[in-house]
Amino acid sequence: MGPSLVIKAAASRHLSVLVFGIAVLLLARPLCNWILHRWNLELEYHKLHWLRSPEPITRTAAATGAFIGTYSHVLLDSIMHADMLPLRPLTADKALLGG
Repeated sequence: MGPSLVIKAAASRHLSVLVFGIAVLLLARPLCNWILHRWNLELEYHKLHWLRSPEPITRTAAATGAFIGTYSHVLLDSIMHADMLPLRPLTADKALLGG
């Protein structure tokens, strides 16, 4: 496998994770804000004020969660699944599995 092909394959993997992280950020933040608002209303009703969370979820918090979540998912999958080759196309070794 030539060097240019290695770079293209590695870049496409990281690009797909980045695109997925952006999609999670755009779709999950409005949904989570709605759920958080409903949660806080329930807590108010039951007079459990100390369990409230600040609203809305900030863009920074949502972006951090989306990107750490997507990249850590790929990392954990590469450790957990024996059939995955996490460092491919650079190498076919399963270094994260000890093999």
